[in-house]
Amino acid sequence: MRLAITLVASVLALLSIGFAQLAAQDASPAATPLVVSTGATPEVLDPTLCAVEPRTVENLQQLLGAQAVGQATPVASPAALATPFVLPQGSSAEADAVEEVTETVREAIACLNAGDTLRYLALHTDTYVARLAAQGTLSQEQLDTFSAPPTPLDPAAQIGLISVEDIRMLADGRIAMLIRQDDPTAGPQRLFLVLVEQGGRYLIDEEIFPDNPGEEAATPAA
Repeated sequence: MRLAITLVASVLALLSIGFAQLAAQDASPAATPLVVSTGATPEVLDPTLCAVEPRTVENLQQLLGAQAVGQATPVASPAALATPFVLPQGSSAEADAVEEVTETVREAIACLNAGDTLRYLALHTDTYVARLAAQGTLSQEQLDTFSAPPTPLDPAAQIGLISVEDIRMLADGRIAMLIRQDDPTAGPQRLFLVLVEQGGRYLIDEEIFPDNPGEEAATPAA
């Protein structure tokens, strides 16, 4: 996903948490590769598709405070990824789940294009947000800017979805996938996602750029 331009000039942030165990599994996954193509050209997700109920600044402050006093989910130290990138082993996901995780991905990209940080983070788990806090990627200073009305990205800078690939159910019940996207600021990219079902829909629990080990998506600019 698109990263906070104000955080790093390269629009990528270091946050390779909890992925080493997945990457180290069998290089021959059991799932049949599945490609959900969006067409010959990238599909730019309209910012108006970002309609999820947003997180509140108060909710983020609570997570940030819990992390500060050691009450949040423990966050592992960053670990090196397997080289070359290896998809984790898994089984074929049900058609309904494939549709639902794809919907989450599409809306997350739409929220990035909308510049809507609070809705973007609403599509991620509390564990994911706690990881941002632990890494210093999500700070009180940033939270203070999140109340401002979101400003959509310039159309020429908006992210396009190329495809959703290799969707698979992991042993722990989460769903993993690769997506291909076109970010005008960085060019075509692969993004590995792990989603978990919570509250009646799938939320993003982990995300990392496999072609740039150690680089994982962070919060977008407010």
